[in-house]
Amino acid sequence: MFCVLVVTFYLSEMLSSLFQKLRIEDVQVIGDQLPLTTLISAFISISIAVFIWFNKRYNTASFETADELFKVDWPNSEEAKNSTMITVVVSIIFSLILAFMDLVWSSITSWLI
Repeated sequence: MFCVLVVTFYLSEMLSSLFQKLRIEDVQVIGDQLPLTTLISAFISISIAVFIWFNKRYNTASFETADELFKVDWPNSEEAKNSTMITVVVSIIFSLILAFMDLVWSSITSWLI
């Protein structure tokens, strides 16, 4: 059920953005609380959930995936912070190396031309 709500939320945001880009008015269907994009997203999400629930192949795959996700040893907050810091530092170092290589290469090519 939680997955249906998450998919509905993200799909609703995507449809709302699409409606804005296409200049389609997102009308309020029920009062001021339920826009058309949310209604469409809920219908699509529930349809996907029902399809997965009644389709044996996808149902089995979904439950196996959920079982595997419960077995994962997720990092704690400190490990996630450390991994993020390492990633940021390495990215900065490589961007500086690439910037230096670009500077050298552009100097060489401008000298040759």
